[in-house]
Amino acid sequence: MDIDFLKDRYDFELERKNRLTEALALPVGVLTVCAGANVAMVQSFSYTAAWLMAVFLMSVVAAAVAFYGCVYRLWRACHAQVYSYLPLLSESEQRVIKEGTDGTEKKRG
Repeated sequence: MDIDFLKDRYDFELERKNRLTEALALPVGVLTVCAGANVAMVQSFSYTAAWLMAVFLMSVVAAAVAFYGCVYRLWRACHAQVYSYLPLLSESEQRVIKEGTDGTEKKRG
């Protein structure tokens, strides 16, 4: 049993999980800025001309639909990650013992 292999594999998987989680920070920031800009435009718009108000409201509805679509997809990306937890090294070792392999491919001759 190569404990260094298991330790390296565990560290690799932990780092990969952290990178996946950190990758979601930028989209959340961009969505926050876009939502703030949309709210500011709705509050500062002058609702005087009927035709201009209709065009503006349709644009706001389209932006809101796109925003909620992005939030939904971001939520799915965040919660659809395979890594709910990483197994302990003892669990990995028990699995290796049970399967009878050290995790490396061996050529059969």
